[in-house]
Amino acid sequence: MDLIGNLHPLLLHLPIGILLYVFLHWSYERWISRKSANTDHSFALCLGALTAIASAISGWFLGRDGGYDEHLLTWHRNLGIATAIGAIGLWWFYRKTANDIFFAAYFFAFIGLLTATGHYGGSLTHGEGFLMQTRTATPDLSADQLPEAHIFNELVLPIVERKCVSCHNPQKAKGELLLNELGGWLAGGENGPILQPGLASESALITRVFLPKEDELHMPPPGKLQLSNEERNFLRWWVNNMENYDHQLQDLSTTPEIDEYLASLVETNKADVDRPSNRQLAAVQKYGFVASLQSQHDPWLSVSLENADSFAAQELKRLQPIARAIQTLDLSRADLTEGNLSVLRRCDYLESLNLSHCRLNSQELAVLKELPHLRSLNLYGSTVDAQVFDLLTAVPNLQTLYLGETPITAAEINLAEAQLSDLEIIRGIDFEQFGSPQLVAPIITAEQDLFTDSLLISLETSASRASIRYTLDGSNPGAESLIYSEPIYVYNTTEVRAILTMDGWTDSESASRTFAKSRFAIAELRANVAPNEKYEADGLATLTDLSKGSSVFSDGKWLGYYGDDVQLIADLGSLQEISGVTIGTLSDFNSYIHLPRSIQVHTSADGRRYVPFQEKQITMEEVPTEAQVHNHLLRSETRQARYLRIRLQNQGVNPPWHPAPGAPCWLFLDEVLVE
Repeated sequence: MDLIGNLHPLLLHLPIGILLYVFLHWSYERWISRKSANTDHSFALCLGALTAIASAISGWFLGRDGGYDEHLLTWHRNLGIATAIGAIGLWWFYRKTANDIFFAAYFFAFIGLLTATGHYGGSLTHGEGFLMQTRTATPDLSADQLPEAHIFNELVLPIVERKCVSCHNPQKAKGELLLNELGGWLAGGENGPILQPGLASESALITRVFLPKEDELHMPPPGKLQLSNEERNFLRWWVNNMENYDHQLQDLSTTPEIDEYLASLVETNKADVDRPSNRQLAAVQKYGFVASLQSQHDPWLSVSLENADSFAAQELKRLQPIARAIQTLDLSRADLTEGNLSVLRRCDYLESLNLSHCRLNSQELAVLKELPHLRSLNLYGSTVDAQVFDLLTAVPNLQTLYLGETPITAAEINLAEAQLSDLEIIRGIDFEQFGSPQLVAPIITAEQDLFTDSLLISLETSASRASIRYTLDGSNPGAESLIYSEPIYVYNTTEVRAILTMDGWTDSESASRTFAKSRFAIAELRANVAPNEKYEADGLATLTDLSKGSSVFSDGKWLGYYGDDVQLIADLGSLQEISGVTIGTLSDFNSYIHLPRSIQVHTSADGRRYVPFQEKQITMEEVPTEAQVHNHLLRSETRQARYLRIRLQNQGVNPPWHPAPGAPCWLFLDEVLVE
């Protein structure tokens, strides 16, 4: 029955769309076109009636779940039933009556009924009076007012009203929780309090917004407007530091991350800038621009060129309608010698301008003096000359200038640095800005991670002057390691490690990838605990099907265990010479999936007496990492065995650095291979 009710949000739009279309089409033919032979709408009206009945039935079941205003629910339910009956009557009268005036009056009355039903349904979903309601805007706070801002009323409630109140209001109190006013926060919901002051990790409101979107407990639910990372982090900071709901911002100690978020609120309020429409963004795209909004709420844009080589500088004028919303403009590698940068005068809030590798005249940059918010200018590799310094003295708030590889001499730059003491001039790669001069690790590629005979492995890099050094035994590569020159064949389970080296640069981090060979098929596999029903794939057969899971935990190729330690017993069918065992796991900190704490392998000839084979202790990362597949190879001296006992210890809970520290976590397993 829950499934029938859950279908209501899908079904309710069908009769509305179908019957409104028929009404408009029928009205057009009757009173505007006056065609002699009109369209037969019998099928469409029948379909509209059937979907109206289905919508009414599913809505009845959904309303039984509770959490809705009884007055609105009663009206919506009764009107929905009336609409379904009215739709049947509409179809019947269309086919049977010859009185056009009577049918027209009935049709108009029915549309009124349909409108009223939809209005009450919208009120249930979004709150009474939603049609005329104005969305809560970003709090109107200046930098001077910010310290005295009431955190709950002026900073927390605006977030919640935009993202949460549509489901937690007096007309629709999901989970018996109201978030539209302080009383609801204090009362909590059907599961008790939603906040534990000082303990965000034990506060249901915070832990739920940090859950993976795929989790059924994640809030807001799929399809609703989600909280941004900055908003989630702000709410967590507030709960961790709060004692009550009365704090002003100056009462609590902020972090640099929170200061940056608050500054973005103030900056947004300073500017009277309209948010560009989707039509305006699409319009500039036709002329070679890529314009993207920086957030879901603010008006600010980042604009770049789709193809700088073919861009015509005269098209810069196309940016005029959205110019005031542009904060970041990237025109790198464009030919601007014939262009006119006067459009930049309209970019009142431009903060970063990238003209690197552009062909342009220094005099064109005179327009920059009219940009009060410009802080960063990139002229690296451009054709400007020393005249540019005279022009830049008039740019009021310019802080950083990138100026390597230009016709300007070192002596001219030295003189400019003395004259423009407040301007930081970077003459090449700014390693403080972009990181230390360290190479990027090479990429290890192969057709697959698992094989039964041999496998060809390639090492790739885009740095043509660098060398790749590699090892095949799992050790870290160094100056004495082999230099890669051509693809490598491997014939056994192999852990490949590779680094990139080049004179004058720091060696890259070591890239690592394990390729596992399956020599012996596992005849039978047993486990001490079943995987969670959400991630059971094909059961234990998933661990022996030689189909490797990806870094996407929901791809149907992983077994997921929630908080459980796992013990596997593998029967090879007969005695074999065993030298290594490989177990595949997944790490994805965003989804609460971590590597096992340890892996132990024991072997047995008879299935009763087991002896240690190999053990691996695994240290968890101390910082967040991208989702990654891991193949754990455990080797030992060759021995005869028929049975393997593999124990994997779950981490149990998220580590302290995790956004939800102490919450239960997952262990995900894939292939078990024996050689």
